[in-house]
Amino acid sequence: MLIFFVKCNSNKHEKKGSNFSKFDTEIQTALLKGYFIKEGQVYICIFKNKIYLFTNARKGFSENKFLLHYIDSNDNFLNHDFHKNSFLVNDSLISKFKNFEILKLPMKVDNYKSIRLGQFQRDDHNKPKNLWVKKISKLDIERRSHFYKDEFIKHLSINLLKENFQNSLKTKSFFKTSQNLYILLNDDFIYFLAPKDYQIDSKFMLHYIKDDYTFINSSFYFKDFKIQDCLNEDIHIARLPLPRKEEYSKIRIGQFTKTENIWVQEFLPEKIKNNPLLKFNGEFSLLSN
Repeated sequence: MLIFFVKCNSNKHEKKGSNFSKFDTEIQTALLKGYFIKEGQVYICIFKNKIYLFTNARKGFSENKFLLHYIDSNDNFLNHDFHKNSFLVNDSLISKFKNFEILKLPMKVDNYKSIRLGQFQRDDHNKPKNLWVKKISKLDIERRSHFYKDEFIKHLSINLLKENFQNSLKTKSFFKTSQNLYILLNDDFIYFLAPKDYQIDSKFMLHYIKDDYTFINSSFYFKDFKIQDCLNEDIHIARLPLPRKEEYSKIRIGQFTKTENIWVQEFLPEKIKNNPLLKFNGEFSLLSN
């Protein structure tokens, strides 16, 4: 009698699947928490000292060389230009974002004031011509002056913003202000939620107060940060990035006109987060759809 032993190499498939999950999670986290902006047909995302470049152009990125300059306060720069093949993400690692060609490259973490990203080509006389260029300040990256607003919705099978919003509702701090306005506070963003009949035309106050009583002024108009259309919700919802935790200890919110404050309220974010009673409790039926 001949007995054959066949070893099933399932680990290989499991490893490939885990790679899918790991990279998808990495990209999704970077999109939802990092700096994000579009320049032409290129999407730029920067998070935790990594730069991600996306394009959904039919042929992907062109073979033209990429521009990457780290610019100091004297406008001198370090040249880190590169070719796409040096940082091209292998298709085998891409699942959720398979409609994109993606570059991932480490970011220099030494002193710099801004970075300059782009692509260029040289003419017959070897003179460079920029195809696209984007200059981004370090402060804009840290403060996330631009961030993801579901620009990929047509190319993904899920709504990243909606999924993240609903997960935050289930797990993060949620409370009602003195003016029938609700705040959802997660680790990276603050959400303002208001009933449909709430007057949102006046400018909203948003101050991140430091220990020395100075503050970061992030006051805003609701219309510039609204995301309810992305979430398919019929109430007013605005989403804004939080500064780094070490930059502030208190948050001041409210509404005001050119001549007066309409209302003002302050709260300590750490105290809010440590209160287990301040959780979402079915307001607006937000988890029903």
